[in-house]
Amino acid sequence: MNQFFVYVAVVLACVVLWPMAVFCIECWLAWLPARRTAPRTSGARARVVVLMPAHDEEAAIEATARETLSQLNEGDRLLVIADNCSDQTAAIARRTGAWVLEREDTSLRGKSHALAFGLRELERAGERPDVVMVIDADCQVAPGAIECLAETCVATGRPVQARYLFEAPSATNGAQAVSSLGLRFKNQIRPLGLSRAGLPCQLLGSGMAFPWPVIRQVAVDNHALAEDTQLGIDLVLQGHPPKFCDEAHVTTFIPWRHRAHVGQRTRWEHGYLMVMLTQAPRLLASFLRRGNTAALAAAIDFTVPPLALLAMIWFTATTASLLLGVLTHQWLPVQVLLGGGAVMSVTALACWARFCRTSIPVAALLTVPLYIVRKAPIYGSFLWKRQKVWLRTERDPIQPVRS
Repeated sequence: MNQFFVYVAVVLACVVLWPMAVFCIECWLAWLPARRTAPRTSGARARVVVLMPAHDEEAAIEATARETLSQLNEGDRLLVIADNCSDQTAAIARRTGAWVLEREDTSLRGKSHALAFGLRELERAGERPDVVMVIDADCQVAPGAIECLAETCVATGRPVQARYLFEAPSATNGAQAVSSLGLRFKNQIRPLGLSRAGLPCQLLGSGMAFPWPVIRQVAVDNHALAEDTQLGIDLVLQGHPPKFCDEAHVTTFIPWRHRAHVGQRTRWEHGYLMVMLTQAPRLLASFLRRGNTAALAAAIDFTVPPLALLAMIWFTATTASLLLGVLTHQWLPVQVLLGGGAVMSVTALACWARFCRTSIPVAALLTVPLYIVRKAPIYGSFLWKRQKVWLRTERDPIQPVRS
């Protein structure tokens, strides 16, 4: 009987190690040299329309709109969708010279509905841009980002995702720094590794570019809590896997107030977990039925849960295996798990040293265990009080100063 429990423990240990192995492989792939990109398009740049959904963003919309407009060419447009706003978002956006639409529909809240509204207006107005981009209203758009996204989108004929990073407004706040580090793995390092291997990435919400014919084939208002992640999956299933563009940078700030930060993380991670559980089987089925290798790659990528949750699962499994070893004197399961944990830790530290050392202080790494413990209620509430509807992240009363 003891031997049976050991076999079961080994199998469970391998199940836990699977997402850890996928994480490590993606991270180490990011160290490879850049793949040769498609040649730059010659002649005039593709015509671009930037969609900027905005809900009560009067504190940030002006700076973001002006940054975006400064990178547009003649014939390009910035379309701000002031969605169910109760402040001066629309008026401020108009003052910058942007094309502004106001949408009022409290029964359909959320970014995906605002984007669908904007796309319908483009068609109604007879606009047929070569590339449609999505940039959130609270982002910084690095110089040259729009040019790079447009050229990559036209050259490949695929949706393109920029590097989308979240900066911690306070270098002394360990929780914000660790959150920024986790998002760096999700939004830069792992997508970069997939890109090095020629594999698709997930869509991240801002800094996205789509060929016009492609974005019109897919339902943007998909009613998912993690609507951008769902959009990326739908595109993969339709044969348009997104491509990562590390040369284009878009940045925003992590909310510095605890309540706003927790609310944002709850919405993101509950939405991601729901997509992961419901859509990974669809991706696998697409591979089995149609040989869609991009769908297989995406399905494997989606087996990696949020890193804090993965650490909790590993710790629980390791503790249980250690107890089993004490009772049965069989140590193979715990040895397997400890070995996997060591490899993942080395991988994470190596990637921090290469990609994050200048932006994430080493002192923040010491707060990682406490950060993981504090996130336990978010994952617990996924089981008994799951967030199912879109709720806007509460904005800080004063936005961090842009450099």
